[in-house]
Amino acid sequence: LETRDYRRPGSYFVTLVTDGRLHYLGRVENQRLIASQIGAIAKAFWYEIPKYSKFVRLGAFTLMPNHLHGIINIIGQNNLLVFRQKEAPNPETSTNYFGDISPKSGSLGQILRSYKSAVTREVRRNGWAFGWQPGYHDQVIRQGTHYQSIENYIKTNPLRWKEDGYRTSRLPNDGRDDAE
Repeated sequence: LETRDYRRPGSYFVTLVTDGRLHYLGRVENQRLIASQIGAIAKAFWYEIPKYSKFVRLGAFTLMPNHLHGIINIIGQNNLLVFRQKEAPNPETSTNYFGDISPKSGSLGQILRSYKSAVTREVRRNGWAFGWQPGYHDQVIRQGTHYQSIENYIKTNPLRWKEDGYRTSRLPNDGRDDAE
């Protein structure tokens, strides 16, 4: 949302998708996700997010073969004194254009950018090819039944893999034994 300050307290349903929608993160068997080695790294790093973002509490989370869903709750004041709307930065007049358009410290964008970067770095350190699609999908969660329905959707997502809109038959072909 253009008018939303993503540093403000709130609950966010996020989806991150692997590059090319390749099945890097695991495979679904008997309606359960079996994580690959890359998936295990992605899952472990997800649960590390609150260590590095002290104003984050995690909600439901699930890996799928080529994407993940999670709830990120930004709580408290996030160390910000002022929340205000700014005009869109202009690259022709701004003296700090890239700073203006970069995710702000403590924002949802900064949290997810750091997470994706850390997972990618660790996976590639192990010698595997891997990447994410640019950006992410997010939805601001209203409290109450909306939160509960998204939480249920995340938890039951592997049950619906055969009908999943992110499902493809594209598997990574880099010699790992954990590809579907």
